Amino acid sequence: MTDPELEKVEAIRRRLPVSYREARTALEATGGDLIEALARLEEELQVGEEPKGFLGKTRLELGRLWKEGNSTRVRISRGSRLFVDVPVTVGLVAAVVAPSLAAAAALAALAADCRLSLEKDMGSRAVVDGMSRV
Repeated sequence: MTDPELEKVEAIRRRLPVSYREARTALEATGGDLIEALARLEEELQVGEEPKGFLGKTRLELGRLWKEGNSTRVRISRGSRLFVDVPVTVGLVAAVVAPSLAAAAALAALAADCRLSLEKDMGSRAVVDGMSRV
């Protein structure tokens, strides 16, 4: 293997969790095209088998929830004025770090007749109007 080939194999291994043999085979199959080899190996890794065991499944589920939380936003507004617009994951972290502050802020927003809404990137919305229902 020449130095440029070794550099390509090392570049693949820095980006993907594959062995030297897998990286070299992918490079040979693509005629030495680094980007095409990376794309093929990436597809193979994604198509791979389901994670096994409790930890693997838990990690997969937490990753899915993290992505969904980042694509869903918490918005607090009153009339046309928007006070807060953050991803759900940020709101959740804030609630875990300072639960009493988060609860007080939520109650104050409801008492001030603010509108709390959860909005997905796709446009679906769940709205909670302030004290109008009480």
